[in-house]
This record gives sequence, structure tokens and C-alpha cells, in this order.
Amino acid sequence: MKSIKNLFILCFVAISVALSAQTDAISKHFASYVNNSDFNVIYISPQMMDMIAETDENTDKDVKEALENLSGLRILTTAKTPGEFYKNAVSTLGSSDLKSLMNMKSANGENVNFFVRNADKKTEELLLVIGGEEFVMLSMEGDINLRKVSKLAKALDIKGAEHLEELKNQ
Repeated sequence: MKSIKNLFILCFVAISVALSAQTDAISKHFASYVNNSDFNVIYISPQMMDMIAETDENTDKDVKEALENLSGLRILTTAKTPGEFYKNAVSTLGSSDLKSLMNMKSANGENVNFFVRNADKKTEELLLVIGGEEFVMLSMEGDINLRKVSKLAKALDIKGAEHLEELKNQ
């Protein structure tokens, strides 16, 4: 009986560690660059999202709803060796529980990758990774409707957000 209990505890711990490692891949990636002076790091909290949604009465209904459903927005950018950081991010994050949603390469050499993390048929996280003249990583967490996020892209004045408009066709 004791061995069954120990086996159950061991399985529970193993599953917890595996799940934690998968969902923390993006957080760990961001955290590894927070104190690097070559990077611009931005975090917008859920409270700030609510404030942004409430401030402008003329804001589109879908944009307001997209903002209200976000529980966080993180942005990481650098112009120093962007290709190197792009390759590192794509290889690291591509092996996590994220699924590739769409990849694009423009004529000017800019690479854009969209990743999502889904649970219960809902998109819980959207990750945008851009490599070109600048490396940009944009992570949105919450209850994400991809069609509404494309409208949100027009309202955001953030480097890389213009690529979110591509999601309207997904």
C-alpha cells in the first residue's frame, strides 16, 4: 500500500514538473533577457489592459473585449544581433508546448513566426517572434480570440504588432 502511495506521489510530482516546464518556457525566455541592457523589455498588466479599454469610449467593441480578455502583454526587443536571438527563440520555444500557427518571410528578409498555446479548445497564449533588422518577441496571455486580436493590432502602437493583422484570416 505504501509503495502505491509513493508511486502516486512520484507520478504527480513528475507531471507537475513537466507541465510547469512547458508553460514557463516563454517566461524563462523573457526572464533571461530582463537585465540585459541591449534589450527593451515591456510588461503590461491586466489592470493596465482594463484601464486602456475603459479610457476611450470610441474604441471598437472587439478591441475593448480583446483588451479585457488579456491577462498580460510582454514585449522584448533588440537591434543587436537580431538574427541570432530570433533563431534561439524559435528553436527554444518551438520545442515547448507551443504550436506553430503561421510563419512568414518577407522580401526584405524579415521572418515572422506565430505560436499559440491552447487548452480546452481556447487560445491561452499568442506569441509573435520577429527576426529582421530588429528582434521582437510579443506574448499575449488570456482568453484570446484571434480575429479580435487582429483588430487590436491596429489600435496598438507597438513594434511588431502590425503583423497581428495577418491573423484575421486564421
